[in-house]
Amino acid sequence: NATVFDNEPQIEEVVFYGSNKTEPDGDDIIYIEQNVTNASDVLYNWTAPVWEVDDNTVLLLHFNNRSFYGENDTYVVDFSNSSYNGSITPAESSQRLTFYNFTGGAQLGAGLGFEGSGTAGDSPVSVENVTFGDQDELIGIDYTWLILIRIQNTSASGTILTKQSGTNGLSISQELSNLVIIADANTINLSDFFVNEEIVQLAVTLDNSNNLQVYKNATLVNLTTGITVTDNNAPFDILTLGTTVTIFMGTLDEVAILNRTLTDREILNSYTLPPDTYYWYVNATDYSGEPL
Repeated sequence: NATVFDNEPQIEEVVFYGSNKTEPDGDDIIYIEQNVTNASDVLYNWTAPVWEVDDNTVLLLHFNNRSFYGENDTYVVDFSNSSYNGSITPAESSQRLTFYNFTGGAQLGAGLGFEGSGTAGDSPVSVENVTFGDQDELIGIDYTWLILIRIQNTSASGTILTKQSGTNGLSISQELSNLVIIADANTINLSDFFVNEEIVQLAVTLDNSNNLQVYKNATLVNLTTGITVTDNNAPFDILTLGTTVTIFMGTLDEVAILNRTLTDREILNSYTLPPDTYYWYVNATDYSGEPL
């Protein structure tokens, strides 16, 4: 918790940073609160770590919309060493339904929200997604995909992540309350995976023996053998909305992709803070644009 004082009645933004490093980095954001009343307490219950980049991290998305790193309303920065930055389309804000969510939809900092409209089955005017181009390095064998997901409407459906062409590739989708994973020609359907307004960590691993494992909040819930994921020419997209899918409503956060298979213990340590010494600090900015 922190108490912020300023000579202005409202503070634009208060940001908490945290890590097991003595000095957390600028991308170690664990909480953001905007429009804070002067001299009020800001509280946050820190339970999960921000993923730290290692040599196997090929994509890392925080969705915090930090202009310091070049992020804006139509540009998502990859904090891995790969720099597979993404573009939010369409660019016109009057049409765009994808947005940065600062109002509690994410677990760590902000998140990427999608707020559909209409009813399931409606055809939108244009395709909307966050696209990263044809990046085959984001799918494959001996891989791990980590995503924090909060579903707002289990009566709707939509694609969360996809790089799929025909029977080649990978896609992860919400279909009502179910999680659906398509890997090449194989479909894995996990019933009642999602609950409205509940944040869950999804972890999917595919090892060198072609075993695909699905974890919900660090608990193994499915093991399917004989699974392959094949490169293709399709773009890697997040939150795809188009005429062939229905309406996703929710928030994604902390998307991490690794070109190795995480162990059960590593997945648990990515979901909840393991025993260690942690450091945190707070930065606040008032509406004059000056840090406090």
